[in-house]
Amino acid sequence: MWTLLVWIACAPDGTHSAAEPPAREPVALLSGAEPNIVTESFDGLGDDPAGWIFSRDIVHHVEITLDDENYQALDDNPFQYAKASITYDGLEVGDVGLRLRGAIGSFREIWDKPKFKIEFDWITPGREFYGLEELALNSSVADCTYLKEAAAYRVFEVAGIAVPRLAFTRVTLNGLDYGLYQVVETEDENWLKRNFADPSGNLYDGKYIWYGGWSYTLLDFSPSVHDQYILEEGIDVGHADVHAVSDAYAAGAYTPDFMTLTDPVVDWDHWHRFLAVEEFIGHNDGYALNQNNNRIWFDPADGKVEIYAWDLDNTFLWDWMWGMSWSNPRGYLSAGCWADPTCAADQADAVANLIEDMAAEDMESYLQELHDLTYDDAVTDPKLWWCNAAVLTGRQDLIDWFDEHPPTLVSHWGL
Repeated sequence: MWTLLVWIACAPDGTHSAAEPPAREPVALLSGAEPNIVTESFDGLGDDPAGWIFSRDIVHHVEITLDDENYQALDDNPFQYAKASITYDGLEVGDVGLRLRGAIGSFREIWDKPKFKIEFDWITPGREFYGLEELALNSSVADCTYLKEAAAYRVFEVAGIAVPRLAFTRVTLNGLDYGLYQVVETEDENWLKRNFADPSGNLYDGKYIWYGGWSYTLLDFSPSVHDQYILEEGIDVGHADVHAVSDAYAAGAYTPDFMTLTDPVVDWDHWHRFLAVEEFIGHNDGYALNQNNNRIWFDPADGKVEIYAWDLDNTFLWDWMWGMSWSNPRGYLSAGCWADPTCAADQADAVANLIEDMAAEDMESYLQELHDLTYDDAVTDPKLWWCNAAVLTGRQDLIDWFDEHPPTLVSHWGL
């Protein structure tokens, strides 16, 4: 168990310097005349030319530049792309698309501390940055530790669930310091190619549809909403693949035939591991509890649906904090599984396996490394939404979670 003395030993000196990138030739790699850049052509960078972008050896530096017209455009229409230039660790990339991200909990105006999405091919189709079409910048306005996403993704990795890569960066906009962010790989066709033998399946965005204010629609496998899943990658089949899952759920839910009817369209081994992680990390804003923040993917090998995580800032929370209960999850497949004796028994086994696997993980050392890397930037963030002390205490709470939460899971599942 850590003590706060361990954290306090890393007190900031108040300085920040941009990291020096590896030697590269950015002009050739970003040439608009060569729109489809083949990853194997990046000399000296191996099969993963974007690996340095997600290095956690340093806190990176992203400089965003907007002229007055495009700054105003984002102020007026934050979710529509505007033209910007960025510099990533000293490499300047002009003419990119930039928009704001977030919704009810995490949206912030351009002058505050917003989430950003950078699209490299918005102006020049096919243009990539070291094999990447886009990047996400997460602001941590809902996470005083700045480390929850990195910790949560690590648990998914232990469970054998593919995740986007994540690193840390200091962001400036038109020279103004916007503080510490996470730079996150987007789950797109390049992510699919990196993680799956056959990446040709359909990938849908499963987060809720937000209309502004408190007006929104949660997505799940139901005829009332399943046509609103947004196809991110793959072939438009009129949501036929999603409909098949909805139909199977509707026919089998809360009947003795639940597993028989859903197994042909649901990869239950994958879902058990995914749901076990969501409960392990206390993801109050995920699929199981809140029908939110997920991607669904249909494996072309068998046509079955799998689920992947996105936006993990509201993790490491107790269910009662949001008026929810892991005994009564809202997600249709999680609720249906909990109600079916066979599925629930398999889910309990997945939870037990995850607890065992996590007991072998040295999360204390992992989080200590992230703390050492990011603490100075966290407490010198001029747009910090939390007092500096909350960074320290929040990080202590985070490491304590890995000791304190597993017994709750053992009790819940009767392990």
